[in-house]
Amino acid sequence: MPHGLERFVVPATYGIGVVLWAVVLGVLLARLRRPPDVNRLFFVLVVVLSIDAFRTLFENAYFGAYWNAVYGVLPSDMKVLLEAPSLVVLPRLVNLLAGGLILFLIVWRWLPAAETETTLIIRGLLDDNATAAMSIAMGSSAEVSSAAHLPERMASRVFDGKLGSDPATLLRVEGFGPSVAYRLGQLRQMLGNAGPLEELTEDASRALWRDVRDVCPFADGSDKPVWRISMPPANAHHMVLALRMQAACDAFYDWQGGLVWLRMEGEPEADLLRGLIRQFGGGHATLVRAAPAWRAAIPVFEPQPAALAALSARLKAEFDPKSILNPGRMVHSPDSATLTRVSEGATS
Repeated sequence: MPHGLERFVVPATYGIGVVLWAVVLGVLLARLRRPPDVNRLFFVLVVVLSIDAFRTLFENAYFGAYWNAVYGVLPSDMKVLLEAPSLVVLPRLVNLLAGGLILFLIVWRWLPAAETETTLIIRGLLDDNATAAMSIAMGSSAEVSSAAHLPERMASRVFDGKLGSDPATLLRVEGFGPSVAYRLGQLRQMLGNAGPLEELTEDASRALWRDVRDVCPFADGSDKPVWRISMPPANAHHMVLALRMQAACDAFYDWQGGLVWLRMEGEPEADLLRGLIRQFGGGHATLVRAAPAWRAAIPVFEPQPAALAALSARLKAEFDPKSILNPGRMVHSPDSATLTRVSEGATS
């Protein structure tokens, strides 16, 4: 066992370090719990200091316990325990996690954000004309950052109904004020004959796109099936029209028409929908919402081709031979519950 002055200095140094950094961390956490009456930069700085204080406290506690065991202050079994490979990696992991969090906060705080934004709204377009207008806008030099189309009745379900019920084709332009104004002028010249034009700026524009992102037109608290469909933008409205000829549904378009949010008024019609997607250029459909019985009876995700499904099944069997990790959740299988079984279980 080591002797001399270091026998007392080393344990004391780590002990004092633990106490000091515990106090520092406590002060910083107490500051974070107070109302945010300071600017955002100061708040981020306190968070970064708190993360670093926790990292330093953990390292002092870990290595302090180790060296205290080495110098006989703590039982020698503690040294053996902390030398185990499964525990030695902990300080490195804490360092890595702390560094990642700090880097995220720095990027989040200083990453350039758009100074302003404006949404140009074209009113009254049918789905096919809206698709053409979005294609023209996205292919232009106006640098449109987002394009969506809300068909009739869908527009009234976003932005607290302020858009009215007429179809609305949305084109968002972001950036510095003069640049946004110039690019909006370009869009007005290109699309001036498409239909009546309106503008929403700043907070109103952000609120509108937040409702589109959150699929507010279908956030009605019901169990009516909702599908998230990705397919070529030029073909999506053709698929929706063909579906409407055979089943009652509502739909609106994001991603220039490449993302379709679709709500069925009755059954999910999975086979019909996925067949039409294949007919109109391919894509995939994910069942986002439905009654539990329907979600148990049909594949929630797009079924894979036979060869790919067989490969996926073999890989899953290698990693999960006993099939205990979410069986039937990601990939529908004959062993998963069917609608009939669920219905029978509900009535028993």
